[in-house]
Amino acid sequence: MCTQEYINEIIKSEGNRYLVCFPPKGMLRNLIIARYNRKANRVFISTEEGLAPVKTISQRYKLFKKAKRCVKCGARGEVLILERVPQKGRSATFHFNLYCIKNGKLVLMTKDHIIPKSKGGGNVMRNYQTMCYQCNQQKADRIEIY
Repeated sequence: MCTQEYINEIIKSEGNRYLVCFPPKGMLRNLIIARYNRKANRVFISTEEGLAPVKTISQRYKLFKKAKRCVKCGARGEVLILERVPQKGRSATFHFNLYCIKNGKLVLMTKDHIIPKSKGGGNVMRNYQTMCYQCNQQKADRIEIY
């Protein structure tokens, strides 16, 4: 089981994570439900620059609600981390990323296209599968269904 202390230790050791870490058990589900039920249009966090919006509209969120496991290796997304995305000439934006833990390191969970966009695959839910970053890199632009 993944404890908050263990996760915080990993985040400190990697040094490129921002703000706060959430266990996804209810957080991701509640964010998705709130957004797709239109009860919450935006989520804001407090920063040095004032209030900043957190992106809550995402096909990734919808996919991760359905499937938190990598279809290839079976790694389970256990950690949601709020991350800051710098943007040139504008304030940074924030979004949640889902991570699994492999060999004591955080690994990003990704939205993979079953039929790659380079081979005509579309940006539609039925063409997505959840993969960890490592498996997604190995798959590259091949068509592999698990």
